[in-house]
This record gives sequence, structure tokens and C-alpha cells, in this order.
Amino acid sequence: MSNCLPSIDAVIQQILDHVKPLPPLIGPALSNQLGIVIAEDILADSDMPALPTSRMDGYAIRKSDLILGKILSIVGSTLAGNPAGHLVGASACFKIATGALLPSGADCVIPEEEVRKFADKIEILSTASAHNKYIRNAGEEFRKGQMLIKSGTPLGPVEYGLLALAGRTSMQQFEMPKISLISSGDEIIEPGIKPESHQTRNSNGPMLMAQLCRAGALPRFLGIAPDKPAPLLSLLKEGANHEAMVLSGGASKGECDLVRNALIQLGYEIFIPGVMMKPGKPFFCAKNPNGKLAFGLPGNPVSAFVCMELFVRPAIQMMRGVPHYFQSSKKIGLIQSRFEWMGDRPLVLPMKKNLAGNLEPCSISGSADLLAISGVNSLALLNASGKLMAGDQVEFICVE
Repeated sequence: MSNCLPSIDAVIQQILDHVKPLPPLIGPALSNQLGIVIAEDILADSDMPALPTSRMDGYAIRKSDLILGKILSIVGSTLAGNPAGHLVGASACFKIATGALLPSGADCVIPEEEVRKFADKIEILSTASAHNKYIRNAGEEFRKGQMLIKSGTPLGPVEYGLLALAGRTSMQQFEMPKISLISSGDEIIEPGIKPESHQTRNSNGPMLMAQLCRAGALPRFLGIAPDKPAPLLSLLKEGANHEAMVLSGGASKGECDLVRNALIQLGYEIFIPGVMMKPGKPFFCAKNPNGKLAFGLPGNPVSAFVCMELFVRPAIQMMRGVPHYFQSSKKIGLIQSRFEWMGDRPLVLPMKKNLAGNLEPCSISGSADLLAISGVNSLALLNASGKLMAGDQVEFICVE
């Protein structure tokens, strides 16, 4: 029966077929909100710089006066932020600071290091400035009407700087999706409680909340659902009010795994019953009549981590206006050391990229071994069995 389960790529495509970007809205350009995806093209409203400026502290002169040994009189000075001055008179120059506007009449800047200053005059000691390398020309960075930020770009520090240069304090932007998270299982307790021998602390909750934040969502943890229909249904009803819902535990089909049946009771249709991979085979995805998705993640931490990155994160990226996230995150790297494996399903192996940029496989005792994937930044996509030698290529996705 497991051979009938869809592949990783097929599951991702099915999920994305059910997800659309959230409607864009006008919002402030707040630089403390990294990762917001812009929903409009940002064009320059003026040339940058508007007028020629100096790249160096030095002297603005006429190029015709750039003659070795020539003496020029300092007839004025200008700083960044001052209006442009006017260079008048023969054999004259302006003292100029970095970033200051070039005075009219001047067409060359000679730096401090290439002159000898005495009294109110300078002597030219070099003619290396003849080709205007110390002048920042008008429109050199960009021209009015030029594209600065393309719609669909996640905003980082540079993009916020470009918004400021374009005079934009607000913009069309995609909302960050609100995602609810529920942990389930009678054995799960809150981290602050000392567990009995039959209990385990809820490590998945904080881990998945952090993964949701990293993916660009606004997550809300609704709590731990015991293996009882009534409280589980109550939390699922609350979770259905969000753009999507993530469920940790209860993804498989054992008699205590009530999540699938509870979702069906609430009108959800399970359109992905599992996935052909290890770990994470029990992963499922369901949709309700309003098109909202519920992601069922296995309870083991490594499986939950992998499924969040492979299946939930691309859906979140689509909701927030980044439609091709998964395809663009696939890369080819070199494995650092020999690795051999055998199995009946494609293997998704957490790996750590070292300082040389090569991939080191994590040594995992099982899908409950959370410590083994500490610091993981890559997931290698491998066949069901095989052997890799040091230096071999491997396909992986980044999960940083």
C-alpha cells in the first residue's frame, strides 16, 4: 500500500495547487519587519545622485587646469549638504568634501593626496585624476523611473534602504499568514513540568513555532490536545480560524491517532494521505470547504522538522507572495565524507554545511533523536538506498 503514496515533489505540487497568495494590502515600510514581501514594483522617483558629487575629500577644478606643477587659488569650499557653489576666475579651485555637490564650472576632482597646500593655494602634484574617477556622476546609481525593487521580493536591509531612496514610507505588501499550531498526545506535557516515566516534554511545539517564524508566518500555539475526541475537536475548531493549521502528532493511523477522524468530522478532506519518504511517511494534508489547509506532522521531532521544511514552509512562502520558493532553494553540493544507506523509501537526510561549504551527514539514531540535528542547515534528497563517496554531488535544500 505504501508504494501507492505520492513522491515528495508530487506532494509539494499538490499542496501548492491548493494555496494562493494572501490579498495584498497597504502597509508601512517598517524596517524592523524583515522578510515582508512587497506586492508592487518600486520605481525611482529621481536620479541618484541628482547632480555630480565628489567621491573624495579634495579640490574641484577645471580639467584644463590639471597640469603638473600648476598653482591654483582656493576661492571657496563646499561640504556635503551644501548647495552647489560656482567656480569662477582663472586658475581657481574649490575645496570639496566627500559627497559634496560639484561646483558649476568644475569638471574634475583631485584628492588631497595629489596636491601640496600652502596658504590659500594648492600645487598640483599628479595628473592621475584626468579621467574623472573621483566624480560620482548624476544618475550613476539609477535613473528616474528605473526599477529598484520588483514585486514579490522579500524585503531585507538593502531593500528598506532603497524604499527610503524612492521616498516610500508605505507600500503594497503581502500579509504574513497566521498559522495555528497544536501538539497532540496524552504523553506530551509542557516544558516547565517534570515528566513522569511515561511522559515527554513538548519539544515539537517550540521547535515548530520557531520554524513557522523563520518561514515568515505569524504562528499561534493553541496548546496540547489529549487523545480524547472532545478537547481535540475544540482545539481544531479554533485552529480552523487561521489561514492554515499545523498539527504535531497523531498523523499515523493507530487507534489513538484521532486527528484524521476529527478533521473529517469538521468537514476536512484528506487529499494527501502520506508521502513516500523517510522520515515523515505519515505526513498528511487536508483541506476544509473554505480551502484552508491542515498539515498533519508526525510526532517524532526529526520527522516533524523535515516535514515542516519540505511541505509547510513552501505553502507559507506561497501565501506570503513567494511562489517558487522550493524550486529556488534546491541546490547541488559536495558531500564531505563517505555515506552509505539502505531502505525502501527515498531518504531525506539532515546535513550540516561546514566552513568549506561541503555537506556532513548527521548521525541520527532514529527520528526521535532531536539532538543529532542540532545546527542542521540542509536537507539532502537521496534515493531509497545508495552510497556516496567524499566529493560526490548531492541534491539538497537550504533550511536556514
